Amino acid sequence: MRKIIIPILMLIILLQKSFAQIQEFQIQFELRFENQKIYCDFVPLEDYQVIGMQFGVNHNSDQVTFDTLYSDVLDNLFRKNFNEICPRKVLMAWNSNSNKNVQLKKGQRFLTIEYSEIQPTDHFICLMPSFGIFCESMPREVIYTNGSSFVEYKVNDACIEYKIKDGVIIVDSENPLSDQFNSYFDQTSNTLQLLSNESPGSTWCQLSIYDLNGLSFYSKKLLGTGIHLNLDDLPSGMYFYVIRKNNVSVSQGRFVKMH
Repeated sequence: MRKIIIPILMLIILLQKSFAQIQEFQIQFELRFENQKIYCDFVPLEDYQVIGMQFGVNHNSDQVTFDTLYSDVLDNLFRKNFNEICPRKVLMAWNSNSNKNVQLKKGQRFLTIEYSEIQPTDHFICLMPSFGIFCESMPREVIYTNGSSFVEYKVNDACIEYKIKDGVIIVDSENPLSDQFNSYFDQTSNTLQLLSNESPGSTWCQLSIYDLNGLSFYSKKLLGTGIHLNLDDLPSGMYFYVIRKNNVSVSQGRFVKMH
């Protein structure tokens, strides 16, 4: 596998960073579809000061090509495109040229990935799991300086499910049916629970479980309003699940199975 060269300042930051004051770094993905290209904008949910960052992004489709990664806010952006070696992946790293914090403003995009899909269908795009530098994972690091030391944010998950229909991006959160269903994963009992406010016996759903590389691990048709599905047989790892009704996504989420 080809090696990833992380900027020297980033290595220094990783060696010197302090974990005394860990704050959350939260972003969301916003999608645009223009001229047969998809643009995924990274939008912070709060104001942040940052001096360096690195992470990976993964798409679940085999038929996607990442074209460009750019920013109007971050200078000296370092990008490694893994289309040829690891399809559907982009790894990135950045550090401030001035060795000073750069401000990310709440609600204003600071990074954009441009990509193409050969056959647009139901897809999702996510930050990769935070482990070593491999095709399946990439350490997530977002760091700022408080003037005397470097401090690391805790980087939360970011993921968005969508489809393209008639030239328009349709994001799952825009689906009015999503308010009718609630789901969550209980790590203690390894149970995925689905609750619906519809009438008893009227809820037919299709559950699909994927790993973060888009590989399907589980698919089952479900009936009921209070479903408790035991997943003891599922291998340990991080997963993304989608619940659909009439081929429309009504609920989704991520969970980590520990044992």
